[in-house]
Amino acid sequence: MVGIRARVIVAEVMTKNLITLPENSTAKQVAIAMSGNLVGSVIITRISHPTGIITETDLVERVIAKGLNPERQLQGT
Repeated sequence: MVGIRARVIVAEVMTKNLITLPENSTAKQVAIAMSGNLVGSVIITRISHPTGIITETDLVERVIAKGLNPERQLQGT
């Protein structure tokens, strides 16, 4: 079996425009921001400083799969 190795420069595959939302955002607001900006994660901030990240997987596993209300504020970010 032959392994294929390719050189990929991070800047070529990363998102250059970070999407941020304040920590009091709702899951719905996060999902809308992801969808509207074609990204899979949003940086959560407190007083303009990053404090966490919410990913598509977080939304699916921690909100949708548990039947939580996506319009309530996020907890534990």
